[in-house]
Amino acid sequence: MSPTSPTAPTLSVVIGTLNRCESLPKAIESLLAQQCARERLEIIVVDNGSTDDTAKVAQGLAARDSRVRHVIEPKLGLSNARNKGISEARGKYVGFFDDDATAEPQWAATILSIIDSDSEVGALGGPIVVEWPSGRPSWMPDNRLGYYGHCYYGPARRELTFPDYPYGSNMIISRERLNRIGGLRDKVGPKGKNMMSAGEQDLFQRLTREPLKIVYDPQAIVHHWISANQVTHKWLMRRALKHGMSNTRMMAVVHPKEPVFWINQALVAGSRFLVSALSGSTAWLTRRPAIVSTSRFANMMYWLGITRGAFTNVFVNQS
Repeated sequence: MSPTSPTAPTLSVVIGTLNRCESLPKAIESLLAQQCARERLEIIVVDNGSTDDTAKVAQGLAARDSRVRHVIEPKLGLSNARNKGISEARGKYVGFFDDDATAEPQWAATILSIIDSDSEVGALGGPIVVEWPSGRPSWMPDNRLGYYGHCYYGPARRELTFPDYPYGSNMIISRERLNRIGGLRDKVGPKGKNMMSAGEQDLFQRLTREPLKIVYDPQAIVHHWISANQVTHKWLMRRALKHGMSNTRMMAVVHPKEPVFWINQALVAGSRFLVSALSGSTAWLTRRPAIVSTSRFANMMYWLGITRGAFTNVFVNQS
């Protein structure tokens, strides 16, 4: 654990990255341009095995500005990269940021003002605005925007209660609380090109077992920039499938050797998969708007993921 010293920053922003040398500079530059005292902020770029020019980019920015540090985490997985960032952090609070995101200039100042005014705050966050490469597609349903990082809890500052929590490219958490629970679990969350998720959900589920004051502020705005290859039906369906599988992996930590539990999960999820498949097919055959059939088919894939993950746990976790 990195000790906090009188000269330590208040906020350590961790960026886990893998082969994103093209978008990484934009993300870091947006943090360097924050309208706050420079000594209050540090940026830790955790390279999770990049083979492109990520190291060159990060080291170049670190040479230009001492607030940037480039560290290596060879064990693949975003949770591992974030845990490395936590161990390197010197700030009282650790912020998690994405390598394809940008923060508005007042983001850090908004976060710091909350931290300064309320010592009870254990976690913070703000809106995440999805930036589409060519505008939001007409077939994109509102209930799947979370797969692209969208987060919005309204126009006013408020406290959040789990299951509401800040999302990954705009979540700030007390370093002491993170260390107390051992950081993120490496069994959940994305690894390389694997689209598994639920790392943040699992994190906040564990953090909120004790009272945790979570503050959302609409002025702490982050933008998440979407690449063209993500704006396809195929990507969305695959993401929905992985979402379901991720949720079963998260549950497996609590129910590792309970075949009755997993068989019940598989049966319930399987029936919901069939209902969603019928509903989606009906919408498509009756020429309902594309946004309707897309939503229903994405729901179908989510329940397929739960079914697949549950059946896997019936056999794998019993050995």
